[in-house]
Amino acid sequence: MTIIRDFEDAPQPPTPLEQPTHRCRVMLTPFQREDVRKRTGREMAWVDIHDDDGRAFEKGMPQRNPDDVLWHALRDAEERNKYDADYHAYLIALAAWQDANKATPAQIADELAEEAEEDAEARAEAFAEFYAAEGAALEAAKAAAVEAWDPKGKKRKKAAAGE
Repeated sequence: MTIIRDFEDAPQPPTPLEQPTHRCRVMLTPFQREDVRKRTGREMAWVDIHDDDGRAFEKGMPQRNPDDVLWHALRDAEERNKYDADYHAYLIALAAWQDANKATPAQIADELAEEAEEDAEARAEAFAEFYAAEGAALEAAKAAAVEAWDPKGKKRKKAAAGE
């Protein structure tokens, strides 16, 4: 068990790839799949083409040259490979940061004991305040009950006179 509490200097993950509002998903031909795999090392069955211009790409698909689709697939594969490499570098940096910020078992025990002691003191103070407020409320309630039960104070006067 390690306690790491200071996260300000921790490595941050790379920004995720942009997701288009509109896209045209195109299935790759076996030739295109093989070409993408050979050039980039990435297996892809389809490519999502950004089509934010009111589905212009989708509407023009019957006239599209297959090389246009291949170009988009290669670009997408390269972007994904770069993101994967950046994410891998982030994970390595994060692991190194975690190792550098590990606490020893003795430090963890001391920190937990200190937190438990502080928590116990805070609870004791809260209970003391609560019971003091409850005692004051009880005395006020007793006085209100006596006043309501003996509004003219006859019994109090007898008690004060020692009768």
